[in-house]
Parts: sequence; C-alpha cells; structure tokens
Amino acid sequence: MWKPASPFLIAGRTLTDQEAWRHEFSDEFYKLYEGAVDSDLLTMLYNTMHPRAFNDDPRHVARLAHAVLTYERP
Repeated sequence: MWKPASPFLIAGRTLTDQEAWRHEFSDEFYKLYEGAVDSDLLTMLYNTMHPRAFNDDPRHVARLAHAVLTYERP
C-alpha cells in the first residue's frame, strides 16, 4: 500500500494512509483542473480509483484520471 513520505497533519491530527492518499489525489486533481472540480465528481473518482490503485502514487493516479477524462478523439 502507498504510504506518504512523511505523516500528514491536518488540524493537529495525523491522517491515516487512506486519508493521506485521498488528500494527495484530491490536491493533484484540483491543480490539474485549476480548482474547478465538483466535489461529487471527485468523490466518485476517489471511490472508483482508490480500491484499484491504492498501491500507486495518488498524484500519478490523478494525472491518469485527468488524461482519460480530457481525451478527445481526433
């Protein structure tokens, strides 16, 4: 399972590995879409991607999801 390089602290609490994965995934996805992300879409993507890719770097998974969602056929 993916683990953060150092513990994530939010409001004085250390995030679990799963919470840290979601935080990293969400942060990267927001950056890719310049903050214009619907929270329901993000939750759906997380719920779909995390069980399949929890061993992978969440930022890489977010970039992959972005590439799939923005792909345009020639």
